[in-house]
Amino acid sequence: MVTEYVQLLALVDSKLKVMGFSLVENNDFSAIFSHQSDKKVIFEGDKYVRPTYTIWVDVGKKSGEKFALWLFIKAFENKHGIQEQDYTLGDELDWFIKHKDEVFLNHRQYENEYHILNSV
Repeated sequence: MVTEYVQLLALVDSKLKVMGFSLVENNDFSAIFSHQSDKKVIFEGDKYVRPTYTIWVDVGKKSGEKFALWLFIKAFENKHGIQEQDYTLGDELDWFIKHKDEVFLNHRQYENEYHILNSV
């Protein structure tokens, strides 16, 4: 991982370990975390605008569905009438830990809102 992302990656690693994820691949601008199941989380740093990043959540090989966590959070907030707020990386990961079932098990109920937000 390039220097600008080392501290961010350390935070992601520590938070995802709580959920049973392990770092399986670490490149200059991305890191892949895997769970014992087929779930994955990808930390992707922007090559040009540093330290901009996206956390991708892959809900499983069978579905091939992958969501940007920040956008999924916005879809969740919109669907539940929660006022949007800005999240730090730590906030996003804490939200993910708290709402992991919504992401992995109930993600279909947020798909429509996610796709609307993603099309803007």
